[in-house]
Amino acid sequence: MDIEFNPSVNTDNFSSDFLKFNEVPFNTAYTEETITNTNHKDNVHETTIELNKNQIFNTVYEYNFGINSINIFNKQPLPVAGYISPEVTIKNSNFITLSVTQTNPDVSQEYSIIDNNKETAIQPKELPQVIKEKLFFNLPIRFDVDTSKEIIIYKNNIKTDLTYSQINSLDTKSDEYTITYTPKQNAFRYKPTSKTLKVKVIQRHLGSEIPSTIKTISIVCHGGSAIWNI
Repeated sequence: MDIEFNPSVNTDNFSSDFLKFNEVPFNTAYTEETITNTNHKDNVHETTIELNKNQIFNTVYEYNFGINSINIFNKQPLPVAGYISPEVTIKNSNFITLSVTQTNPDVSQEYSIIDNNKETAIQPKELPQVIKEKLFFNLPIRFDVDTSKEIIIYKNNIKTDLTYSQINSLDTKSDEYTITYTPKQNAFRYKPTSKTLKVKVIQRHLGSEIPSTIKTISIVCHGGSAIWNI
């Protein structure tokens, strides 16, 4: 959430410790002053005025200023966001797995390996469940489903009582359906056919959840000793 500050000031309604300064009355006499500017690490610029000891004054007024107006607004993420990595060259391996670090794993996201221009779905090892995969008319879901685990189908991001056997009869043109499920183990590994790979990521924003920031993606080669970080 972003907060926008209006620099206008209103002292009639309220006061705060946001800004304090001393006003010297007009009948004050002084002979010298020193001005020091300090830039703090929080990007606040502070100016301090130090008057010498020859000051003569009767009254000092202190004013506490507050912020007149705070406008609060938010920025909506894109409904769909995607990323394709640069090419990564790997050594010979029996199979590869994907490892990711991110801020919010509980969002709808799809990972794929691009190998010789062929795209194959893969699930990162840190994500044991597929979260809210979007269903498309007359198309299979991305992985084989472990039907012994819980399966949840959502309609327009609302949980339903629909079963897995009903997904082929859903009207995905009129409404948006998604499914959360546990994939079988073959979803977590891929045997490459070349030594040059790319990783593709799709993230879908389906409701009020906070989008995930993906910090690292690692291709882990099994049968070799190296890890390639993207």
